[in-house]
Amino acid sequence: MGAAAAALGWRPREFWAATPPEFWDAMNGYERMHRVPEE
Repeated sequence: MGAAAAALGWRPREFWAATPPEFWDAMNGYERMHRVPEE
């Protein structure tokens, strides 16, 4: 739950209501938005 709270800003209720695919889609989206572009 720490990653959901820290990275995504989710509250516990949002974390526990999400399905595993929803959680991983959100984490992947976060990673894409915060990735350093390759040179």
